[in-house]
Amino acid sequence: LAALARYAGDLVSRCAALQAAPLPGKAAGREDKVKAAYGALCAATAELSQATAGADRAAINSAVERVHSRYEEAAALLE
Repeated sequence: LAALARYAGDLVSRCAALQAAPLPGKAAGREDKVKAAYGALCAATAELSQATAGADRAAINSAVERVHSRYEEAAALLE
């Protein structure tokens, strides 16, 4: 769990950088949706980071699935 906690913390940092970065040209016309998707992804990474602070594997698994789902939603907006 310690390694997962480190990775979750790294995801939180990377997500903050993602939100601060300019949107790619692919996001033209969908800026609000992309920003909202990035926000949801970052909220999910923060939840994962919090979950890894404990030992509740069900909560951790659920948080991992949320991060994955939010990532896929954000990526789909940029296709």
